[in-house]
Amino acid sequence: MPILSERNARLWLRRISVLAATAVCLLLAGCGSSNSTPAPPPPPPAPIGHAYVTTANSLLGYSIAASNGALTPITTPAGAPGGSDITSNAQKNLVYTLTSSGQISGYTLNRSDGSLTAIAGSPWGGAGVGVAFLTVDAAGQYLFVPATQDLTVVPYTIGSTGALTIGLEVSTPKAPLTATVDPPGHFLYVPIGSTGTELYQIAGGALVDVETIPPLGQGGAVYVAINPADTFAYISDGLSGVAAYSINATTGGLTPLAGSPFTAAAGTSALALTPNGKFLYVASTAAITGFTINADGSLTSVGISVTFPQPPLVLSIDTTGAYLYVLNNNSNSVSVYQINATTGVLTVEPGITLSTVPTGITTTP
Repeated sequence: MPILSERNARLWLRRISVLAATAVCLLLAGCGSSNSTPAPPPPPPAPIGHAYVTTANSLLGYSIAASNGALTPITTPAGAPGGSDITSNAQKNLVYTLTSSGQISGYTLNRSDGSLTAIAGSPWGGAGVGVAFLTVDAAGQYLFVPATQDLTVVPYTIGSTGALTIGLEVSTPKAPLTATVDPPGHFLYVPIGSTGTELYQIAGGALVDVETIPPLGQGGAVYVAINPADTFAYISDGLSGVAAYSINATTGGLTPLAGSPFTAAAGTSALALTPNGKFLYVASTAAITGFTINADGSLTSVGISVTFPQPPLVLSIDTTGAYLYVLNNNSNSVSVYQINATTGVLTVEPGITLSTVPTGITTTP
């Protein structure tokens, strides 16, 4: 081994000193002292959206956790009335609640924190007495209230601020139960029980009666769901099935699909479709049944139903399609289920318990 000269020895010592200093810096997480402040923990994951729940006397707000759909309370406007139902329009950041006395309150939504601000002029009246359902179109132009006791549907036009202007009500052959607007906003489908579904054309906010679509088999019509592509409609029959139809985009007319109605559980009522149109969930007297929507519009059971001690009455799927929220009859809880994106099978997640019975729920981005 060659003998190092004094000059080479100094160079080697200098290199060793640099390496040692570097190692010490790494150990100390930087070349500061051992008392350096540790890096702060990462912020919690942002919520994937918000949920709003009405009780008879309150309006409640929640953020939706991405990990399990859990609901964390957020502040809602002080003194905001509750009611019999709630709906929202994500495109225009609007939320509306309805009381059984026919008063509609409106709010604009701040997506970043979920806060709500009352719209000037709110509340608006004229929806009827004993009303318990309202819906808005996808473009945020119109709001409709089926008035069961009055045998009418009451239309409202939504202004640029979200304010409502009442229009001319139209009569229904039998008591209207719910109402659904097709995705393009051209037609309104109103289930009227054993008589079937009343079809109205939406003309500048006014409703023009087109026809009565008779039910299939021995059932009636309780709730209508339409896929995002506006090609298929599904109607719960209140008995044990779901009628499936193809949609005539020009006339709004419905043509039954082969194999329809498809069997679910007894007492079919509320329906909920995932935003991608892949899965349909059907509430019945004691269960929720899931279906895969095939390319031809037919339904195939996902194979597993979720049962309940009390009838599930209201269904809402968050805007990402990851979670299903359920309100049950005479229950103070909101149940949460994760939707398997591949199979559509539901897995229970932690829900919440309220001090009073919830009457409606809507989810927003």
